[in-house]
Formats: sequence, structure tokens, C-alpha cells
Amino acid sequence: MSEIDDINKLQEYEQKLMDKLATVPEEEKQSIIDKIKEIGQMKIRFYESIKDKYLFYNNQLFNTDKVLKEQNQAMIIINKELNNIKENKLKIENDILKNNKQIQINQYYGLYYQSHAEVFKIIIYCCLFIIFVLFIKKKGILPSKISIILIIISFLIAIIMIVKKVWNLYWRDDTNFNQYSWIFDKSNYSYV
Repeated sequence: MSEIDDINKLQEYEQKLMDKLATVPEEEKQSIIDKIKEIGQMKIRFYESIKDKYLFYNNQLFNTDKVLKEQNQAMIIINKELNNIKENKLKIENDILKNNKQIQINQYYGLYYQSHAEVFKIIIYCCLFIIFVLFIKKKGILPSKISIILIIISFLIAIIMIVKKVWNLYWRDDTNFNQYSWIFDKSNYSYV
């Protein structure tokens, strides 16, 4: 604000010269008028300098405002894109999670049916052995008592193996076939 202070000082000096102009003789008036004109020119230059600075700063402010608006628009666009990326990421993660769950379900049922197939294999092998023993008995190669003992033994072995497999299936976890689900109540036991 030194220019405004300078203008104020020039105006004060100009006012003194104006006051002095009324009291000085005619010969000195022209030199005072010239000084007043010089002061007027100096004031005009100061005003123009202030005006130029004002225009410069106004232009800078306008440019800064323009850049700020552009940056704001860019930030809005970037935020929208970032939100879209986050949404897409969540969708992909959900799809992967669903696929993993489906794979786990398929693995569970694959192992479940495989275990049941093993039970049926035991039954089939036992039946085939019994049919073989009956066939040999029918041909007269094997005595009746031995064939009955073999049938009973194979039947008992099959029952033991089937009960063992079914018992194993009974304790399998409902969500992970490779784990067991034991019934255990923690509240009945105290910790040491």
C-alpha cells in the first residue's frame, strides 16, 4: 500500500502548492503550476501502476479460480472412477466368494457321495462273495457247513465295515467333509 501512501503525500504536497499558488507573485506561479502538473503526472502513473497491479492480480485470481475449478472437476471425476473401481472390486470379490463357496459345496458333496459309494461297494463285494460261496456250494465243491460259516463271516465283516463307515459319516462336519463335528459342551468342564 506504499503507492497509496505516496499518492496521499503527493496530494498533500499538491494541496500545499495550490495554497501557495494564491499567495505567490506572478513570476513564480508558472513554476508552481509546472510542479502541480508534474505531481498530477506522477499521480496518474501511480494510479496506472495500481490499476495494472489490480488487473494483474485480478487475472491471477481468475486463472487460479479457473485452475481450482478444473482441479475440482478432476477430483470429482477421479472420485467417481474410484467409487466405480471399488464397486467393481466388491463385485469381483463377491463373485470369487460365491465361486469358492460353490467349489466347497461341490467338493463336500463329491466326498460325501464317494463315501456312500464305498459303503455300497462293501455291500456289493459282500454280496458277490456270498454269491460265489453259494455257487461253489451248489457245485458241491464246498461243504454246506463251511459255506454257511463263510457267509456268516462275510456278512459280519460287511456289517462291521458298514457300521464303521456309517459311524464315520455320521460324525463328519456339515460344512467341511474332511473335519469331524464332535458334540462337546464346554460349560460342563472347568479349566485348570
